[in-house]
Amino acid sequence: MIHSGTSHAAKLFFDDIESQQKEFVAFEESAHYPHYEEKERFMK
Repeated sequence: MIHSGTSHAAKLFFDDIESQQKEFVAFEESAHYPHYEEKERFMK
């Protein structure tokens, strides 16, 4: 798996957030526009 600097940094930041409910969603089949490139998954 290739980690881009942006998503890796986002995950590290996310891991430091304390919350009873949280979810990290990675859109692996899209680049800058997951709302267009993975529309169905984005809408979930």
